[in-house]
Amino acid sequence: MRVFFKLVILAIGIAAVIGGSLVLLRRVPAAQIIMEATLPPPRVAPPYVDLGVLRVPVDIADDASEITKGLSGRESLSQDRGMLFVFANPDRYRFWMPDMHFPIDIIWIEEGKVVGIAENVSNEFDPVDPEFYLPPVPVRYVLEVNAGFSKKHGITTNIPVTFDLVAD
Repeated sequence: MRVFFKLVILAIGIAAVIGGSLVLLRRVPAAQIIMEATLPPPRVAPPYVDLGVLRVPVDIADDASEITKGLSGRESLSQDRGMLFVFANPDRYRFWMPDMHFPIDIIWIEEGKVVGIAENVSNEFDPVDPEFYLPPVPVRYVLEVNAGFSKKHGITTNIPVTFDLVAD
């Protein structure tokens, strides 16, 4: 039994010597270790849509469940943000307002430009006779923003639109 304890203590001692040697060989200044431990994580830019010169950070809805839910159920949307719906193919997709808690502007986008805007769409919803909002032409992209956003920022049809849909 005593031999076993001696072997365990010897093994621990060898491990400590090897570990200490590795730390010394690495030669990382203590200031660098402290600095690395206190740095905030790198900033990740959200995806965005550029409407002319205006950059709008967006949440993206690009699968069936996200597109179906949209902004429904949210209490609000930040004044400078939007939700971008991305469809696989251009079409005249219908939008409606069930479970919406705030009015919105719907901006229809196709071929790199705004092709239509439904302004100040009410969040009032009648399940017996719902109102649907459709683009004037088939579109692949739809941007929802707070009501009044388009007017406040001078967004009109034919404004060029570019995307960065991948977060940095």
